[in-house]
Amino acid sequence: MSAEECRFWLLDINYEVVGHEPEVWLWGITDDGKRVLLLDRGYWPYFYAVLKEDAEPKAVAERIKTISPLIVSAEPVDRRYFGRPVKAVKVVCKDPEELEKIAKKVAKLEGVKECLEDDIRYSMSYLIDKGLRPCGWHVAKVKPVEPPKPSPQVDAVYEVLEGPVAVEGHELPALRLLAFYMVAYSPRGSPRPKENPVVVITALTGEGERKTFVADGEDDKPV
Repeated sequence: MSAEECRFWLLDINYEVVGHEPEVWLWGITDDGKRVLLLDRGYWPYFYAVLKEDAEPKAVAERIKTISPLIVSAEPVDRRYFGRPVKAVKVVCKDPEELEKIAKKVAKLEGVKECLEDDIRYSMSYLIDKGLRPCGWHVAKVKPVEPPKPSPQVDAVYEVLEGPVAVEGHELPALRLLAFYMVAYSPRGSPRPKENPVVVITALTGEGERKTFVADGEDDKPV
């Protein structure tokens, strides 16, 4: 199928790992109010191995590549750490869930001083590197694909071919809104979730529909 442009308002982001390879899942709403899921399979997790001053970057990079088959690449780079120039190796891996384990092994190698950025959440790293804004408009080149299993409750699923990039736009999409307020009862002190019941919950939708749920005495199961 040919590529098409998708303009969407980013609602949420998460990721899945399939066969040790990550997929970023971007949940959004298009201009015409459709719920969409964009799958980006082109972003790899990474961390930096900061080297000791007397270390040879290329030699350390070659040693790092032997640590795990999940390492995609290890390339010497120049970085600044608290304003000071340092020699480092950028280590790109396949599986974000294995990143910290690999970083711990790399940190023990000769010539490595410490590893950094291995504790940054994969989806957060994606947002930062791509310059994306949750609750903002974005554009990506995509192609329609079959939905993953179990099938998500969206109108369309796309694979990202290029982008996404943030674009200007201050209008809100057709959001489904739900606000609620709850009252918990405690005869003494602050309510405790495991001990004290929720006696009233009031919910209000974006269309103005309001409903109140009241507990039967101290039994909050109906609520």
